[in-house]
Amino acid sequence: MDDEKKIMQQHKAYFCLDCGKCTGVCPVSKYDSKFSPRRIVEKAVYEGWEELVKDPITWECLTCNMCSLRCPADVHFIDFIQRLRVDALPAGNEGKCTHGETIHSWMKAMAETDMEQDRLSYLGGGLEYGEEGEYLYFTGCLPHYQAYFGDWGLEMDTIARSTIGVLNSFGIKPAVMRDEVCCGHDPLWAGDTETFTRLLEKNVKAIEKTGAKKIIVSCAECLRTLSVDYPGFADGFNFEVVHLAQFLGEKLETVAEKTGVMTTGKKEGDRDGSVKVTYHDPCRMSKHLDILDPPRAVLESVGGVELVEMPHSGVRSLCCGTSLWMACGEVSKKIQIERLTEASGTGAEYLITACPKCQIHLRCAQREMGVQELDKIPMIDFATFINNQISGKIEVPAEKVGT
Repeated sequence: MDDEKKIMQQHKAYFCLDCGKCTGVCPVSKYDSKFSPRRIVEKAVYEGWEELVKDPITWECLTCNMCSLRCPADVHFIDFIQRLRVDALPAGNEGKCTHGETIHSWMKAMAETDMEQDRLSYLGGGLEYGEEGEYLYFTGCLPHYQAYFGDWGLEMDTIARSTIGVLNSFGIKPAVMRDEVCCGHDPLWAGDTETFTRLLEKNVKAIEKTGAKKIIVSCAECLRTLSVDYPGFADGFNFEVVHLAQFLGEKLETVAEKTGVMTTGKKEGDRDGSVKVTYHDPCRMSKHLDILDPPRAVLESVGGVELVEMPHSGVRSLCCGTSLWMACGEVSKKIQIERLTEASGTGAEYLITACPKCQIHLRCAQREMGVQELDKIPMIDFATFINNQISGKIEVPAEKVGT
């Protein structure tokens, strides 16, 4: 049996019932009638793998996983797409990266060189952390995003400091790694398994040095990569990996105790002093890992906070519109504006995200000319919001959109 048939069987592509339910829920198909998960599978079956790997349409998939969740035949479409991209690269079919390929370039640089990094300078003073410990905070690319998008008012490094601040408030002095590199999420899903493997090997070596037993992340994509993909590529990688929201979800009573009185002086339950927020589910947490309740339970445990849901939430949540820093065009902007409109429509004062990249992509849409003012809802990261409530600080955006 040749590789093509193995790939088709592995991801159950032959079981496609041709019902079109995947296309009906696909965010890309909604705005681009030429894109259809079902048709991509059909092309593989009827025209052959060699033809499909040359088709640029493979890069339009956001790998949000909405299609696989809806598929009655259990076709693993996003895994099928990831494997397709592995063969597309040597065939000369590469995705078009935004931002001049800068972001993918720094990922490759981290994988291919032994350059020394100063990844801890962003932490500043007042935080407790070390080089070893039972708990490890995996920062991801936050310092790099801060350097690249800092003029947008996003404060990516604040997310990292806030995560450590929250852990400190629970008596945890996490280990952090000076020689940490990108988790490799984007190269992996772009079909560049060679770069991904090099990044993985560097991180695994660094993680083992810390003596950690549990890894805490503040990025949904780091969560997916470290908890699902690393074990599949690295034998013996059996660390427990959790998002900060999951960690806090096991400590709801303590969270409520620490945040029972808002910095406004209003007591828990006093709706006149409540802060109304809405929560955006990152695809990697919601549709990939089914992590829905922990972030909501934590937000609802915070004194003076009212959580309101958007029309599409949980596993039905809309994607942030861009994946891997690729295929960011008219369709992406339409998806993002739809999501921002839903958020604004809730009447919430803040849109809370649990993935730094979701915030970057949605903020990018807010900066576009022609976006209505009502869609320019302020955004704040989950870690930053919780840390603000625990520490008594108010570090929410002063303006609706950073410029």
